[in-house]
Amino acid sequence: MEGLGKLKIKILLIYPQLGPQSLLPQAPLSLLSICPNLEAAGYEPVIIDTRIESDYKEKIRHHLPECLFVGITSMTGMQIQYALQVAALIREIDPQKTIVWGGIHATILPEQTLADPRIDIVVAGEGEEVIVELANCLAGASELRTVRGIYFQDELGKAIFTGQRPFLDMNTVPMPAWHLVDVSKYSEIGVQTARGCPYRCRFCFNHLYNGRKWRAKDADLVIEELRVLKEKYNVNHVVFYDDNFFSNLKRARYLCQEIVDNNLDIRWSTTCRADILARRIDEDFAVLLKKAGVHILFVGSESGSQRILTEVINKQITTEDIIGMAVMTRKYQLRVHTSFMSGFPGESASERRLTFNLMDRILEINPDLYITTICIYTPYPGNPLYDEIVAKGLFNPPEALEEWSRLTFFNCQLPWLSLKECTMLENLSFIARFVFWHKEIKERYIKPYQYPAYLFFRADALLRWKFRFFNYAPEWKLFRQVVGYRES
Repeated sequence: MEGLGKLKIKILLIYPQLGPQSLLPQAPLSLLSICPNLEAAGYEPVIIDTRIESDYKEKIRHHLPECLFVGITSMTGMQIQYALQVAALIREIDPQKTIVWGGIHATILPEQTLADPRIDIVVAGEGEEVIVELANCLAGASELRTVRGIYFQDELGKAIFTGQRPFLDMNTVPMPAWHLVDVSKYSEIGVQTARGCPYRCRFCFNHLYNGRKWRAKDADLVIEELRVLKEKYNVNHVVFYDDNFFSNLKRARYLCQEIVDNNLDIRWSTTCRADILARRIDEDFAVLLKKAGVHILFVGSESGSQRILTEVINKQITTEDIIGMAVMTRKYQLRVHTSFMSGFPGESASERRLTFNLMDRILEINPDLYITTICIYTPYPGNPLYDEIVAKGLFNPPEALEEWSRLTFFNCQLPWLSLKECTMLENLSFIARFVFWHKEIKERYIKPYQYPAYLFFRADALLRWKFRFFNYAPEWKLFRQVVGYRES
């Protein structure tokens, strides 16, 4: 409600842990982005990031009595488990406190999310505007039906949807409330210059979440946000969290030129497609990218099988594009991190070998190229490939929110694969990291006393990769257990 005057009502926003290890996290951009509008409306948002605040339970207990409601965000996967643990704690402390759930997973499966007794309201879609309307409603004891874009249960326990909101104009989305967190505690600071992606990859959530609509901020707004991060928060590197930064090459080029012309002297990383690098980035553009501070381009190569790329996931690239990406980035000295996937429905052993061989080939072409890993295909909801495998009876979706926490890129539970194949892929996902991502592992995660073990697993991984032997690997099963990852 406008005109709260001197009364500041707290709203508690919680970012749950992502996995079993406490690694240097990315800043919680999804929460930071909804706070400016709350502050403008007279509320006092309080962010608790359980990944970096070991005393988060005490902080929740401290703030809970004064807050209007608690907002929790979660993605599909292990974060759901930790988010539900936080929700259970809140229920224990104050059973009457309203718990609001948001994020991609809740947007895609709102009614199943709402069915969990630890959740009262689900926000579907972008939260910057609806969060203020919801706060005003709860503060004024108004009718929830008046707030568009939410799910709640009526007196009979029936799920009520108040209607879909239109996509936001990105130029109306304010700069995230960076003052609410200690920026220095995060390894990665994100900036969104656009949302959505026009491509049609069949495994991507953008089909449902953004409707394949691409919406961009004006360049001057992006430049101002970068300037604030640089000058006020001493940030020297950002990641553009766009779904596809290069959706509009003319805009991307213009934005790079603006970064140069404004002498921002800031490094940045973002996503890119293999075909864009192979076919659309010329020497002039490559020089401009480097002059503007490009650090890393993240590319999803996905597979070495053209059938998988075309028929299964509709990536709209070719294996020649992936090779061309390696050639081009070697020629212009652009740093690329690329990843692959395995375990797709219908993928054969020979197609997996095509992926392994392509990985070796692009590294021969560009030894400076980083291959992050081979992820296990995970049937996340909200996309055509997921709908297809469910319709064909290849996958039985979890029947409750909590069950989705067991779906991860390292924990293989794919019904179309045998137990032996699942174990092989679990081994492979970790072995590949020690083959291709070993420098990052060593520099970021290995403590001095862990170095002998690191050397052993590095040597073991190289040997197994050379002979393509990933099936019987008790040492890697032990490794997964030691670092805290569950078996399927």
